[in-house]
Amino acid sequence: MAIKRMEALERKLSKNPGLKQNVDRQIDEYVAKGYAHKITAEEQQNSDAASVWKIRLVWDAAASVNGISLNSELLAGPDMLTSLPAVIQRFREKRFSFGGDIKEMYHQLRIRPEDKQAQRFLYRKEKGPIQIFVMDVATFGSTCSPYAAAAIVNKHYVDDYLDSADSAVEAIERARQVKLIHARGGFEIGKWVSNSEEFLRALGEQNDDQAVHLHQDKMTQKERVLGIIWDSKEDVFSFSATPRADLGQMFSSGDRPTKRSVLSCVMSMFDPLGLLCPFTIIGRILVQDLWRAGCEWDELIDDEAYSKWKQWIGLLPEVGAIKVPRCYFGDATSDKFRGLQLHIFTDASEKAYGCAAYFRIVIDGEARCALVMSKSKVAPLKQLTIPRLELQAAVLGARLAQSIKCSHNLVIRN
Repeated sequence: MAIKRMEALERKLSKNPGLKQNVDRQIDEYVAKGYAHKITAEEQQNSDAASVWKIRLVWDAAASVNGISLNSELLAGPDMLTSLPAVIQRFREKRFSFGGDIKEMYHQLRIRPEDKQAQRFLYRKEKGPIQIFVMDVATFGSTCSPYAAAAIVNKHYVDDYLDSADSAVEAIERARQVKLIHARGGFEIGKWVSNSEEFLRALGEQNDDQAVHLHQDKMTQKERVLGIIWDSKEDVFSFSATPRADLGQMFSSGDRPTKRSVLSCVMSMFDPLGLLCPFTIIGRILVQDLWRAGCEWDELIDDEAYSKWKQWIGLLPEVGAIKVPRCYFGDATSDKFRGLQLHIFTDASEKAYGCAAYFRIVIDGEARCALVMSKSKVAPLKQLTIPRLELQAAVLGARLAQSIKCSHNLVIRN
């Protein structure tokens, strides 16, 4: 299986010389940095066959033979990840925002010598004998890796650190402490970003005016989905209106999509805080309508659905124009916060139900409000009465309120 997958990778690389060069470079870097090594004759002779599991470069540890994969043999450990919405919510609390990225986090975790042979993979640069390599460090994609993710409990999401402070001085001091703690554990945190020039100078970073994508494919540096974006210069969140490459042709050509294509597009909208709920819920209602009509996966949608589809994708430019302030309360510092309140609004219709959460606070005698988060769901296929759906919305709102209270460091009165 490993050989067949390596040969499939070679065929793919032969059609893309640039990608081939990139993969070759990564293999060389892994060896140079001590992340991997070519297997020795002694390792091949003395390794316990039961502990050997070859995996390919992208670390597909779920690939199985006879029902067994590397992941199936690993202990997952407890889920210690902080939820992404909680991290972003804390990131919005105060005026000065900053964040960093742990460099090659999983590759800083050494694997015990007796376990390394379970991380073999195959590769060859040119035609010739297949080379067997052994990964000496943890690989992203294996079940056990996320156990080591929570270096700082509440403000890390895997290798990304996001935080906020009342002043640049406070932000700089905290960032330096976080950097020191990581260094003592063998992790290097860098690529600092902030809405403060003073912070960037202190941490030795330059402001290149690039937007920070809060959900990104680290290997390609491109968005895996339409992601939330933080513009540190304007200090606002925005959303990409550019469809994924595989969906872009369908958008530009105006071709009628299949149910599979519609679902792929709707699910690609990455919106962890529900800031786009009025838009995304329309797409999800369309998907439900296709299910109700009995449309098959690869069947072109009917005229009525196509009309709704065109209306929905026609809203994408407006989505790209949306800007939401990153900080809830602008330039106000937390010592001026008075009487923070959380207000939840719920509603329902025959098609869907949902809720929205707002903060209300008094600062220097002036009341301010900020959208915190929202959630929405399509109504069940089994028809319910409006009062019953409104009760469902109330339950959703109560759960959202509890989640928001647990996710913030702010003191919420009621």
